[in-house]
Amino acid sequence: MAETVLYEKQDNIVTITLNRPDSLNSINRQLRQELGEAIEQFDGEEDAFVAIITGAGRAFCAGRDLKERADDNAAGVQAKASQSMSADRPYMWPRTWKPLIAAVNGFALAGGWSIAQMCDLRIAAEDAKLGI
Repeated sequence: MAETVLYEKQDNIVTITLNRPDSLNSINRQLRQELGEAIEQFDGEEDAFVAIITGAGRAFCAGRDLKERADDNAAGVQAKASQSMSADRPYMWPRTWKPLIAAVNGFALAGGWSIAQMCDLRIAAEDAKLGI
């Protein structure tokens, strides 16, 4: 299974890249899990002072992976109410006192915009599209 989140540390700066460019970095279960793990890893590294979250390809994050949700519905998968929207709830992800910066390129929609809002600072490209 391909990594949906890339983690790179250079000096004291961590870059966390959402890595599902073919789906505009939409949030599926794997990406959500790996993003949480990346934030935990960043928080645990004493010599990592700041993390930049960005998206691979032409989008930051287009929100929830609707294909995964449709597949789940077709398969009759029933999620608990507390889990059904978990992909769109970045506030459920690990917290860190260290600064997170969203480097927004392209689309940051729905849950993707929520990821950007979770960050302490947001920097958007001129052509970025932000929204719920």
